[in-house]
Amino acid sequence: MAILTKQEILMRDVIIPHHNEFSKKDFERARFYDVNAIVEETMICASKFLKESKTGHHEDYHDRSDCKVIGLTSKNGANSMRVEISNVESTNGTRKNGALRVVIANVVQNRTDFLFIPKKDWINLGILINSSNAGRIVSTYHIPTDYYNKFEPYRIDSFLKLANKR
Repeated sequence: MAILTKQEILMRDVIIPHHNEFSKKDFERARFYDVNAIVEETMICASKFLKESKTGHHEDYHDRSDCKVIGLTSKNGANSMRVEISNVESTNGTRKNGALRVVIANVVQNRTDFLFIPKKDWINLGILINSSNAGRIVSTYHIPTDYYNKFEPYRIDSFLKLANKR
């Protein structure tokens, strides 16, 4: 089996099945699309209640939640990879308004994973400030056990459930 890119995994698992403007023919051109933005839009297409935020300030949807599309990054040793949810806090210290709807392109397992993290929980997961003063939440993914360490309690088993979680 060929190793797929983050863009290809998201196109195959999220965008094509849940967005009516995309089809299998778009898979071959996945690298040309802004898949992060399309996944945010796809969340609305798949949801029974989500609508785009009117303000767009620190939230993507009308319920104040925000979509984060991420991938696994550099290895932390032989058995784990870094998982980072970036920009949960702006450079001026303003945090996202609500829950985080996280879509993870897991290139190790060749699949997409999903997290729903309520704000009351993510603000306590340890926000780190990077060199540009933007806040992020960092964890690791343990490959042999398929476990997202501090994010594991928030794992949801489908994109549809993530899109419809209140």
